[in-house]
Amino acid sequence: MVWRRVLEIAGTLMIGDGLAFLAAPRRHMLIWVDALEWPLWRSMVQWFADHPAAGRASGLAEIALGAWMLARVYQDVE
Repeated sequence: MVWRRVLEIAGTLMIGDGLAFLAAPRRHMLIWVDALEWPLWRSMVQWFADHPAAGRASGLAEIALGAWMLARVYQDVE
Protein backbone atom coordinates (compact mmCIF):
# COMPACT_ATOMS: atom_id res chain seq x y z
CA MET A 1 0.00 0.00 0.00
CA VAL A 2 2.90 2.40 0.70
CA TRP A 3 4.25 1.78 -2.80
CA ARG A 4 0.95 2.89 -4.32
CA ARG A 5 1.08 6.12 -2.35
CA VAL A 6 4.61 6.79 -3.56
CA LEU A 7 3.55 6.16 -7.16
CA GLU A 8 0.50 8.37 -6.72
CA ILE A 9 2.64 11.23 -5.45
CA ALA A 10 5.15 10.74 -8.28
CA GLY A 11 2.42 10.69 -10.93
CA THR A 12 0.77 13.78 -9.51
CA LEU A 13 4.09 15.65 -9.40
CA MET A 14 4.84 14.63 -12.98
CA ILE A 15 1.51 16.00 -14.17
CA GLY A 16 2.11 19.29 -12.35
CA ASP A 17 5.64 19.60 -13.71
CA GLY A 18 4.37 18.85 -17.21
CA LEU A 19 1.78 21.61 -16.87
CA ALA A 20 4.50 24.05 -15.82
CA PHE A 21 6.46 22.99 -18.91
CA LEU A 22 3.42 23.73 -21.10
CA ALA A 23 2.68 27.10 -19.52
CA ALA A 24 6.18 28.57 -19.44
CA PRO A 25 8.84 26.19 -20.78
CA ARG A 26 11.74 28.65 -20.80
CA ARG A 27 11.11 30.11 -17.35
CA HIS A 28 10.41 26.66 -15.92
CA MET A 29 13.78 25.37 -17.11
CA LEU A 30 15.77 28.48 -16.14
CA ILE A 31 14.80 27.86 -12.52
CA TRP A 32 16.65 24.53 -12.74
CA VAL A 33 19.88 25.69 -14.42
CA ASP A 34 21.69 26.25 -11.11
CA ALA A 35 20.16 23.25 -9.30
CA LEU A 36 23.30 21.17 -9.88
CA GLU A 37 26.87 22.19 -10.65
CA TRP A 38 27.31 19.49 -13.29
CA PRO A 39 28.15 20.82 -16.77
CA LEU A 40 26.04 18.13 -18.48
CA TRP A 41 23.04 19.06 -16.35
CA ARG A 42 23.41 22.76 -17.12
CA SER A 43 23.80 22.22 -20.85
CA MET A 44 20.76 19.93 -20.98
CA VAL A 45 18.57 22.32 -19.00
CA GLN A 46 19.78 25.29 -21.05
CA TRP A 47 18.98 23.40 -24.25
CA PHE A 48 15.37 22.93 -23.14
CA ALA A 49 15.22 26.61 -22.14
CA ASP A 50 16.41 27.58 -25.62
CA HIS A 51 13.97 25.23 -27.40
CA PRO A 52 10.47 25.85 -25.96
CA ALA A 53 8.74 23.57 -28.48
CA ALA A 54 10.83 20.64 -27.27
CA GLY A 55 10.03 21.65 -23.69
CA ARG A 56 6.33 21.67 -24.41
CA ALA A 57 6.58 18.27 -26.12
CA SER A 58 8.38 16.80 -23.12
CA GLY A 59 5.75 18.42 -20.88
CA LEU A 60 3.01 16.60 -22.80
CA ALA A 61 4.95 13.35 -22.51
CA GLU A 62 5.40 13.92 -18.78
CA ILE A 63 1.68 14.55 -18.32
CA ALA A 64 0.87 11.38 -20.27
CA LEU A 65 3.32 9.30 -18.21
CA GLY A 66 1.98 10.73 -14.94
CA ALA A 67 -1.61 10.01 -16.00
CA TRP A 68 -0.64 6.46 -16.97
CA MET A 69 1.01 5.96 -13.58
CA LEU A 70 -2.08 7.19 -11.77
CA ALA A 71 -4.33 4.95 -13.86
CA ARG A 72 -2.18 1.96 -12.89
CA VAL A 73 -2.21 2.93 -9.20
CA TYR A 74 -5.99 3.32 -9.15
CA GLN A 75 -6.65 0.17 -11.18
CA ASP A 76 -7.76 -2.10 -8.33
CA VAL A 77 -8.98 0.57 -5.89
CA GLU A 78 -12.69 0.89 -5.30
